[in-house]
Amino acid sequence: MKIFEIVQRFEILIKYLNLQNTGDANQLAHKIGISRSQLFNYFRVLKRYGIEVIYDNKSKSYILSSPKEIQFQFPIRILRVSDTKKNNKKADY
Repeated sequence: MKIFEIVQRFEILIKYLNLQNTGDANQLAHKIGISRSQLFNYFRVLKRYGIEVIYDNKSKSYILSSPKEIQFQFPIRILRVSDTKKNNKKADY
């Protein structure tokens, strides 16, 4: 379940960034439910994907340095037990 929690936190983070309603790092971390240091880890992950987050003194909010639409999606498939056994067999070479 951890991956779903992480994705959900990123979605919340992006929502606040787009609204430009984050407050300072402590406030934003509290809104998301993570520590301040973890917040900066999330910023580093976003930066690796070309999404830079900056602090805007005028709005007193973290914002995206350039407008971007960010969506988190991945396929989820439910497999039958027989399917997982087939996929886990070693290939004969």
